[in-house]
Amino acid sequence: MTYKLNDFCKLIGLTAVVLLPATAVMAENLIRNHSFDENTDAWWGTDNVVPALVDGQLCVDVPANTNNPWDVIVGINDMGLVKGEKYGFKFEAKGTPGGNIRALVQMPTDPWTAYATVTKPAVPEGDDYSANFKSIVDMKDAQIVFQIGGSKTAWEFCLDNVELNSGADITQYKAETATNVRVNQLGYLPDGPKRANLVLDKFAPQKWSLVDAAGGEVATGFSKNMGVDPSAGDEKIHLIDFSDVSVTGDDFKIVVRNKKGDDWVSDPFAIRADLYKDLLGDALSYFYPVRSGIEVDGALAGAKYARPAGHLGIAPNTGDTAVGCQTTEFSQGIYGEGWTCDYKLDVTGGWYDAGDHGKYVVNGGISVAQLLAAFEMTGDGKYRDGALSTMDYILGRNALNNSYVTGYGSHYSENQHSRWFSAQLNADLPHPPKGSLSGGPNSSIQDPVVQNLFGDAGCPGQTCYIDDIESWSTNEITINWNAALVQMAAFLKDQ
Repeated sequence: MTYKLNDFCKLIGLTAVVLLPATAVMAENLIRNHSFDENTDAWWGTDNVVPALVDGQLCVDVPANTNNPWDVIVGINDMGLVKGEKYGFKFEAKGTPGGNIRALVQMPTDPWTAYATVTKPAVPEGDDYSANFKSIVDMKDAQIVFQIGGSKTAWEFCLDNVELNSGADITQYKAETATNVRVNQLGYLPDGPKRANLVLDKFAPQKWSLVDAAGGEVATGFSKNMGVDPSAGDEKIHLIDFSDVSVTGDDFKIVVRNKKGDDWVSDPFAIRADLYKDLLGDALSYFYPVRSGIEVDGALAGAKYARPAGHLGIAPNTGDTAVGCQTTEFSQGIYGEGWTCDYKLDVTGGWYDAGDHGKYVVNGGISVAQLLAAFEMTGDGKYRDGALSTMDYILGRNALNNSYVTGYGSHYSENQHSRWFSAQLNADLPHPPKGSLSGGPNSSIQDPVVQNLFGDAGCPGQTCYIDDIESWSTNEITINWNAALVQMAAFLKDQ
């Protein structure tokens, strides 16, 4: 039996043998043998596991020392999906002593596109798991897989009461924000613009105070009503401007007094001249652990990011030393032109450009240009305020009160779409390193995760985001985005 790797998401499955028709009228549960009352018929496993019936559950012994979640799979084929139909996917599972589960309703062949994903550890006492989704395709042979590999130690996985029901309700997703006073969570330059947003359904100006770490009042003033921001979901925005403040220090907060006694308080931030020094170093250091073809030294990158050199023409990754052009058939299908070439190139080295192991010439070229520009820039004052306002947004002064730079601020992205910085899927792997920039909100809502969250209603631009490793359209990491962050931090470091 042959397995394939997904060129993008690396989701693994088995090709269906029997196709069942997809119709608009479905049974309550599309999964046959969902409760394992007598056997495990219709369910399969990868060659390294044998599904067995244990106390009315399907159980497998998960082997140790596998590298990826998709190295060990239990699954079932041939579920019919109807485009536009809403489904509820749920199951019960337990793990002894425990392990990671990645459950997917997906396409059964390359590129293994997932339409619903549940990622959550299995625990000895057992737990319930669920996800609702709207099918974006008509498909006769969808497949459910439970990816349970990637553990250094062996464990037992048990599954029961698996359901895929049509007619589910999908509640419109709305992100929780810790405060309605939105600031740059890193901070502000002493002689630069200092602005915060107050989200409040009132038109009257609101009195605010800037307090220091000890709670002492440093400055005070009144907010300015700026009206409605459609990109933030028609939030009513008040501007708090404290640009005249030049005192320096850490752990400042903006406090807006409320007559009801529950004051609105911002996240803490600094006012310092050296504010962007560390960000420059961290954003630039990102380029080391994403190098291809070299060993990553834990003494330099941190022990959790250490790894041997990859893609050097050594099995299992043998393709980089002699890479040819894509076939005419592939080019025709993608670009409408059947171009190709008759030579091969050694493309070892360079950077993995994004969350996969791809290396794209354009992305690499843009990144090199931006990195070179970062160290040729001078302090041009006319761009200064615009650059600082941009960083305010990136570092938390936005509709989600989220910093899109890992490790910076009180609430920051840390589950960007990545195959190796993937702690959300495998606790043995790290989060993206400090200074990694997320792609951020994308109103096109292109991946199944955000499609299921926002549904038919869509989302206002600033809110179309989820810090989820599966959301490649809103939460990707790339070298060309981090190169732009380096360029911006290099400019602001000297302001």
